[in-house]
Amino acid sequence: MAHMGAAYMAEGIVTLAGSRLYTSAAYTEDMIDDVLVRFQRVLPKCGPVDIS
Repeated sequence: MAHMGAAYMAEGIVTLAGSRLYTSAAYTEDMIDDVLVRFQRVLPKCGPVDIS
């Protein structure tokens, strides 16, 4: 989780312990669109996850 938290922080996404994200009704559609672009930059860099 520390690596994910660092990857998010590098994109300006602040998390709690790298694993929890919160949103607010005060966010505008433009703000949400912006953070989705940031996630799209982080998530492709993650490797496959073995859940077995």
